[in-house]
Formats: sequence, structure tokens, C-alpha cells
Amino acid sequence: MFLHRHDNIIQRVLSLADHLWICFIGDGVHIPYSTLVNYLCCVPANHAIIVSDGISATGRGPGRYTLGSQTVDVGKDQVARAPDGSHFMGAAATMRQIAAGLRDKAGLDEATIHRLTRTNPARVIGALAK
Repeated sequence: MFLHRHDNIIQRVLSLADHLWICFIGDGVHIPYSTLVNYLCCVPANHAIIVSDGISATGRGPGRYTLGSQTVDVGKDQVARAPDGSHFMGAAATMRQIAAGLRDKAGLDEATIHRLTRTNPARVIGALAK
């Protein structure tokens, strides 16, 4: 809604996909699964990474948690919101939960999920030969 229809950061990044590592928060909250699948079709498989932006409540289940000086409520959907529900404050999905969503909701196969969540990130930090 706030991006220019054609000349925007998403289009510019995708146009350079052969030269960049492109990271996606793959929890289905930050980017809907259908949109994520579309983006992954535009990025070479060896240049895409799926990450989490899990906050301190990651893996702890639904409840109220402290995030720095703020309080967040994490729901069953693993989404962290302001206590009054007014806005999104992050996610609390583990990488295992993200991998399950990529398989069950985005339809990705295990080899692709492994490449996006393990092999490619390891390559970026130099743990594997390029």
C-alpha cells in the first residue's frame, strides 16, 4: 500500500537476485506463504535463505513475555502482539515450526527446505565451500 506500484525495493532486489543473498522471514506471518512461494520462484535457489526473527519468547508457547522494556503477548499462532492487540511486534516460531509451515503450507519439499534453512545459510557464513 505504501510502495510504488512498479519501482519499489522488492522489484529492485528481485532484479539483482543473481548477485545478492536474499533472506526471507519464512514464518507465514511476515510474508504470506503464497507470496513467499512467488518470491522464491524469482530468486535462484542458491541465493535464497529462510530465517526467523524469533524474539526471546521463541519456543516458549503462548503467554505474556518481556521483550526489552516492553511486554508482548504470544498467541497460539506464535505471533507476538502488543498486549492491547493494537500491533504486531514479532514472531515466536522456532525454525522447526517454520520448516513445518514451509512443508505443510507452502508446499516445499524437504530438500528445498534444507537448502533454504541450512545449506545456504552455512554457505553465507563460510561454513561450506561456495
